Amino acid sequence: MTTYTKPIPQADAASQEFYDGARRHELMLMRCRGCGAWRLPSRPRCPDCWSTDTEWAKASGRGTLYSFGVMHQKFPGFADGGPYNYAIVELDEGPRIVTDIVGVVGNVLKDGFDSRPQPEMYVLTTHGSARLGRYAYLMIRTTGDAVAVERDVRAIVRDVDRTAALDQMGPLSRKISASVAQPRFAMAVMVGFAGLALLLAAVGLYGALSYEISQRRREFGVRLALGATPPQLMGLVVRHGLAVAGAGLVVGLAAAAATTRLLASMLFGVSPRDVAAFATAAVVLLAVAAMASLIPARRAAHADPVEALRAE
Repeated sequence: MTTYTKPIPQADAASQEFYDGARRHELMLMRCRGCGAWRLPSRPRCPDCWSTDTEWAKASGRGTLYSFGVMHQKFPGFADGGPYNYAIVELDEGPRIVTDIVGVVGNVLKDGFDSRPQPEMYVLTTHGSARLGRYAYLMIRTTGDAVAVERDVRAIVRDVDRTAALDQMGPLSRKISASVAQPRFAMAVMVGFAGLALLLAAVGLYGALSYEISQRRREFGVRLALGATPPQLMGLVVRHGLAVAGAGLVVGLAAAAATTRLLASMLFGVSPRDVAAFATAAVVLLAVAAMASLIPARRAAHADPVEALRAE
């Protein structure tokens, strides 16, 4: 027998009968003998007829769900039991009571991760296949080899009913992998094209900066002759490359924010305008732009000013 360890309310004279009934698994409410009105919480005078002639009576326990919600906040003494499905139930006798709904199953994505949870009804089955209908989905929890369990299950079903057909048996991980195979392939193709576009952008930036540096050889030679240091020239070229990449990044992010709604059907658990994803893309692109600018920058910084001026 388990011991109840959560905090319990302190009963007083007005609520003692209510909590005593709860220990007997009975819902006890106060009822007016004068007009028959039920009330909760208990009070010495009837709010309808103001009579003080009251009694405690057992309620039917039936009611209508008036409102509900899910409480995820952890309270002292109740942290190990959440989340709680709390509800306001309007009893058939009239009063409304705040209660905890037990036995509620969480949302199930049985049609794939890209689908929305649908209303489900769970029916208690008994032995025999008559209550299972034409089709049934069975889930078996095991800690051993899934392949061996599959053979055992087939043998047990064959012994019970040789006409029953078992289809699509396998580990749950295989089912999950199959359900996301198509969007995973599409995402892999998109990632491949995105990587190719990033490579082309880096090569294009490298080529543009290399050509610009070759056209500014005299300028760099003059800067070096006038006392500019190689780190200063490298910083100049890298900053110019990052400025070009930053301008393209602003335009690209604006276009991406306007078109990401087209990818909403391919995303799961991520918003089409996820701030972290946009920030990561921006950082990666700027890092690639900086790397693509380093080689031309080193070439400009280590150029011989005499040769650069003689070439002009």
